[in-house]
Amino acid sequence: MYTSNIYLLKSKSLSMVSFLTILFCTHYSTHTFADNTLAKPTLGDHGLSNCRFNYGQDWLGTEHTYPDNLNYIRTWLGTSNDLDNTQRSMFKSLKKGGILEGRTPMVIDYLIAFTARANADLQDCDVADSEGRSTSLCTHGTQFIRENKQLLLDKHRRLAKQIANAWGTSEPILWMTEPDYFQYAVDEDSQIGGGFSYSEAGQHLRDFLNVVKEELPNVVFALDTAPWLRERAARWFKAMPLDMVSYLSLFGKPTALIQNGSWSNSWQEFHQLTGLPILSEGWEYNDPDNWHNSDNINRLIGWGVISESFRVPPVEWGDIIANNAPKLVKSPTCSQN
Repeated sequence: MYTSNIYLLKSKSLSMVSFLTILFCTHYSTHTFADNTLAKPTLGDHGLSNCRFNYGQDWLGTEHTYPDNLNYIRTWLGTSNDLDNTQRSMFKSLKKGGILEGRTPMVIDYLIAFTARANADLQDCDVADSEGRSTSLCTHGTQFIRENKQLLLDKHRRLAKQIANAWGTSEPILWMTEPDYFQYAVDEDSQIGGGFSYSEAGQHLRDFLNVVKEELPNVVFALDTAPWLRERAARWFKAMPLDMVSYLSLFGKPTALIQNGSWSNSWQEFHQLTGLPILSEGWEYNDPDNWHNSDNINRLIGWGVISESFRVPPVEWGDIIANNAPKLVKSPTCSQN
């Protein structure tokens, strides 16, 4: 079975990775998503796998036409206390006999942000800035978590239980952790009362993941990671519950992150630090040359990236995926020969 530390030690491209990085990786889970997915022949080989480059998009309802060569479908959690009918229809559509049978469901856990918005009128930081607000998740987000920890735990448990009822507890399901979670940490000095220490942030996240795992034992976690960690990345990863995590997930455009600008880490650096495969979660499909140039995708594959997804990709996306498929190299994250 693939393990992150063995991969780091054997990979020629990562031969200069620090001892500290290798030490981190020995604590990571040896569970791999590919093992689960490829062991389900009744669903076919359609779901997300470490052994190929994968494609995903947001769930847009049963009337939408989806490319046949998708591997996973995303939905956002947290806008309400319960799954809505659209989300329930997504899980039904991914089951045997559904219109997207065998594709892997992915939920994006934005429970902290959505709950803080609903209960305390705390907007995302960029939204608050554009509206001229003096309070936001960047100023009162940490305080909200401290004062509402049990509420947030209960909401995670409630939604995980509902997903277990809608999807089941045997087939794998991807769960992306809270986006922009780093904004609640101590380095973000705008937080009223101070941000969490890295160890506190890691423990809170572990608590949230534990209640999800209790209700949804088939869950596979992807740690969303802020691209602006810079020199703090190694310390941050060391504090996170990486023993529970199988992937990193990164939003953004490949150009900004590949070039490793002054404010951001590269995807390659994050992969070297953790040994974990990376899910590239795009937002808008507005940079087609970089997303669908096979040479660029092969470079991403070499850096541990195994997927790309968008909210609403173009109608010709299926043809683009099919044309690129024979040009792509084998993923180094694959656990099979």
